[in-house]
Amino acid sequence: MIANRVVSQAAAICLAIHNDADPQVMLVRSKRTGQWGVPKGGIEPDELSHKAAEREAFEEAGVVGLARSSPIGHFNYTKEGNFNHYRVAVHVLVQDQIVDRYPEQGVRERRSFPIKHAIELLKRSETSHMCVEVLERLL
Repeated sequence: MIANRVVSQAAAICLAIHNDADPQVMLVRSKRTGQWGVPKGGIEPDELSHKAAEREAFEEAGVVGLARSSPIGHFNYTKEGNFNHYRVAVHVLVQDQIVDRYPEQGVRERRSFPIKHAIELLKRSETSHMCVEVLERLL
């Protein structure tokens, strides 16, 4: 194992915006901690971070949509028992569709929450404080 390697990741703040209702945020449960968070994962070689955010949103939550090409920010974290450092580019993704069949269906729970409820859940997460700041700006 390579110690102290920086691993690039991308995250998607998946927003569902409807004219007649409050915006919703799709969250997924972490397989490692069980906490609610935004879909995130590794960026493949030659993949742009916003495309990785779109892919992760689909793979983890069945969300199809377009992510903004520029990240709204970054955060860093480590995993217990792992020497890697993770640097995450956070993108806002506007949901076009939520599909029933997706790669991690049955592996992790997904659920849409109103922004205020999503903020409270994300405040408990060890990696999602940057996402809280973004969602608070939308209120």
